[in-house]
Amino acid sequence: MKDIKCPSCGKTFRIDPSSFEEILTQIKDEEFNKQLKERLKLAEEDKRKGIEIAKQELKIKALEEIQRKETRIKDLESKLNFEEEKKVHAINQLRNESSNKINILNNQIMTLKESIDKQSLITELSLKEP
Repeated sequence: MKDIKCPSCGKTFRIDPSSFEEILTQIKDEEFNKQLKERLKLAEEDKRKGIEIAKQELKIKALEEIQRKETRIKDLESKLNFEEEKKVHAINQLRNESSNKINILNNQIMTLKESIDKQSLITELSLKEP
């Protein structure tokens, strides 16, 4: 038989060894379950924090990727604008060149017309002279 003293009232009583083992097992099981619950709670908290950290890392990576893509888009828009300006400049240059050629050809036509008119006048005058 084992003597056990009650921590609340201080009274001592006796219990047989099998009952003592049963009480001891209950206490150990209760303490084990309490520690298990605490560890599970801590593990769940660690898991939650890990998920939050992973979410933040993914968010940062996504923002970095968005920034890279926005930079790429701006670069491409800049190149597109530059090429568009080159195209407009080339078109204007071709227009100017064609206008100059047209003017030169018009001047040549006018000169030829004047020459033909003079030649025609000379021919007409020469035919009238006896």
